[in-house]
Amino acid sequence: MTDKKLTKGLPARIILETTIAQEEEVFKHSFDEMGRIVRMNENYYIRFEEEQAGETHSNLIKLQPDGTVQLTRHGANKTRMTFNDQRDTFTNYVTPTGVMPLRVKTNRLKMGYNDQPFAGEVEVDYVLYLEDYPLGTYQLRLRFTT
Repeated sequence: MTDKKLTKGLPARIILETTIAQEEEVFKHSFDEMGRIVRMNENYYIRFEEEQAGETHSNLIKLQPDGTVQLTRHGANKTRMTFNDQRDTFTNYVTPTGVMPLRVKTNRLKMGYNDQPFAGEVEVDYVLYLEDYPLGTYQLRLRFTT
């Protein structure tokens, strides 16, 4: 794949599966829609919108050359989480009722790419904490192809 095509952006099929385990309940969500991939300043940006419970969420996933992944979500709630399996990171989860400061502990982070066609996958397992209280364990599985 030429960098020139990716710097202008390409349409991509986005398949996202999430699993959330909170207390004794497990929630699964899957998503298969079109989005867009752009390469800028050595980073890959994957942008897509998803419909969930009647609301549209705008998502941006940034794949960074240092091996970290950043997820930004905009909808009724807003957050920007950084996944780094070398250290915990921190974020603010903004809701209509207020802001919750959260700690993100990434237990597993794996990503890989192919060139022809440009495609890849990202796997993240993480725990969100409010202070020292775990809110839940999460799995994110993202596959994309141009």
